[in-house]
Amino acid sequence: MSSRLAAYAVCVEQERVLLVRCVSPAGETNWSLPGGKVEHAEDPFDAVVREVAEETGCDAVVERLRRSSLVDVGIALTRTRPLTGHVPPVLPGGLIQH
Repeated sequence: MSSRLAAYAVCVEQERVLLVRCVSPAGETNWSLPGGKVEHAEDPFDAVVREVAEETGCDAVVERLRRSSLVDVGIALTRTRPLTGHVPPVLPGGLIQH
């Protein structure tokens, strides 16, 4: 089994979480936190800033690094999801760009 180091950002503004939409070649839509693979010899802080810029066009500033899995983050998000189960989308330009 191989493993890879990845860095994902949890960008929160006014109780909203930034997600990126990924569309597969088959047309299926998936949602994810912005982030991805940490390149060889790349600092995880630099990797997450790069990935956020590549995937959203936003400039990111890392406030802190959390050592956990996406499973932990997903569980935390589902515990705070609104009762409707729906989180309104953020319009382009609606996020704070640092």
